[in-house]
Amino acid sequence: MVSELSLSQGTVKITQDNEHLVIADMAILSKESYVKIKEQATEQATEELTAELPDQLHLPKLRLKKFNIHIAINSQQQHKSHPIKIEQLALRHIKANQKMQEGQLTLTAFIDKTRLSLSANYAINFR
Repeated sequence: MVSELSLSQGTVKITQDNEHLVIADMAILSKESYVKIKEQATEQATEELTAELPDQLHLPKLRLKKFNIHIAINSQQQHKSHPIKIEQLALRHIKANQKMQEGQLTLTAFIDKTRLSLSANYAINFR
């Protein structure tokens, strides 16, 4: 069990053009590509993958400090840039398994020079 994970001072670049979304130099599949791959996967392979996943995750504290995210949209219709500065993102009391995730979130950030402060308890159930 990991009791605390803390990361400080990082940068992530996200770029979207007419055809691709690229996050940290990794191209993200389009919906059509994802559907094709999903359809080609067999039920047995899915069961084997699921069996390899850990049953649950408990992480008392995860904290990101001073992270910058640069979002660039470069398409025929628009060319925009959106800087996001995360002063602090803290996730506490994280519990997750294949059916649910819950925890507490606290965020202080600037999005396009607008300050954002958020605190929330969350619970997500997966189908």
